[in-house]
Amino acid sequence: MLKRTPCFLLTLIFLLVLLPDAALSEEALADGKVLGESSTQHYLRASYVFGRVLQTADFLKGDNQAGEPIDWYNGIRLEYGWQTDGSKLWHHLYNFPSFGVGVMVADFLNDEELGQPTSLYGYFNWPWRRSGKWEFYSGIGFGISTNWKNYDPATNPYNTAIGSFRNAYIDVGFINASYALSPRWKFVLGLDGTHWSNGGTRKPNAGINVIGTQLLLRYGLQPEPSFPEHIVIPKYQDDNELILTFMGGSRNVVVNIPNDEIWNEYVGDNFAVLDLSVGYHRQTGWRSKWGGGVELLYDESMTAAIDAEDGSVSDVSSSFGDKLGLGFFGGYEQVLHRAGLVVQLGYTVLRKDIEDNPDVSQGARFYQRLGLKYHIWTNTFVGLNVHFHDFSRADYLEFNVGHRWKL
Repeated sequence: MLKRTPCFLLTLIFLLVLLPDAALSEEALADGKVLGESSTQHYLRASYVFGRVLQTADFLKGDNQAGEPIDWYNGIRLEYGWQTDGSKLWHHLYNFPSFGVGVMVADFLNDEELGQPTSLYGYFNWPWRRSGKWEFYSGIGFGISTNWKNYDPATNPYNTAIGSFRNAYIDVGFINASYALSPRWKFVLGLDGTHWSNGGTRKPNAGINVIGTQLLLRYGLQPEPSFPEHIVIPKYQDDNELILTFMGGSRNVVVNIPNDEIWNEYVGDNFAVLDLSVGYHRQTGWRSKWGGGVELLYDESMTAAIDAEDGSVSDVSSSFGDKLGLGFFGGYEQVLHRAGLVVQLGYTVLRKDIEDNPDVSQGARFYQRLGLKYHIWTNTFVGLNVHFHDFSRADYLEFNVGHRWKL
């Protein structure tokens, strides 16, 4: 039976490179209404975080070396950021947001089996209300973490929560309340959720999820800019685009083999996954795109099967055609300056199913995709998605590159 991977919303490495001199689009540059001298503030932030570990795996519930639940964590974050000033149209679209990069060191009070992971990430904070000295905002951060003590059948057999030394980091700041102590100092109290996992690239990997509180101090290297009055956002002229995307990744297929030892040993293999898609998007506003498309999938794990005698995983077909699939998808993209948050639902209409391995090839025709993309040039982008099914079981990560043509 394949290991179930309860992965919430996962992706690897999001570098939020919002270039100060780049505008939202060619249309925004041409408009010229809000372009002007920049007074962007740079700032430093330091925070202490603590909270509860969600019990999503037996290892966290107490099936570990110490025989005790892993239910609390704490950590420290250090960040460097930029406060936008209204000199670009997209600043007004997101109510003068801030963004930056940071590092977090987490402690789960179990160094022997989990280590003390260190995460490097980019983040974006979106204010939704300001009143006097108060500011209320939500945020999101993505990155990569390292220094984990991952599962090993010999040296770390209980840790089925983390399957690799390096993992993805995703943090959602549900609500943060900021109070200005002075023109440069702010105190922030917030509630956030954090997830660490590898997206199913190496199993067992249940992932670790926490809900916590952060106590934060922010120091502005310059006084905070005086925000201008919000401009009247010009109406976006709806447009269409044709998108060609190439994606690639690796899928880890494992099986759990019970034995007479104190642990269950996991064995498996990695299989290449490639995808070529053609999509159509209609942008209906400065922040929203809708669309869908068709994709041709090459997945070596489609013809993988589990040996009934020893539980090993192997490829039972050398035919190229047996590894192909055809799928259709639809979804939404939240446009964030040069970046975009992608959410898609898809269905594989054609593919070969191996009767001996229903866990690999059957029951996952309906799939989901969550990803991030970034336009390195006006029409060319790179991105990273997590491909999953059942809205919780990660299949693999998709690195992608694509190009769009305006219609």
